[in-house]
Amino acid sequence: MPDSEALRQAALRASWQRDHQVGRRRRWWRWTVWAFWRYGLPLLLVAATVTAFVTIALARTLEH
Repeated sequence: MPDSEALRQAALRASWQRDHQVGRRRRWWRWTVWAFWRYGLPLLLVAATVTAFVTIALARTLEH
């Protein structure tokens, strides 16, 4: 049977590991959201605009 100090140390170590895992996950999530707003959304808007213009241009050429 481990003594109380060993149990306390193991619990602290496990808690520290969980804290770091959660911190890493939160940082990854923040960077992902930031990158989407900074680069993903503008690229998505440009792609949608180009697609709309191409679709309109093709529709006009097919009408004549």
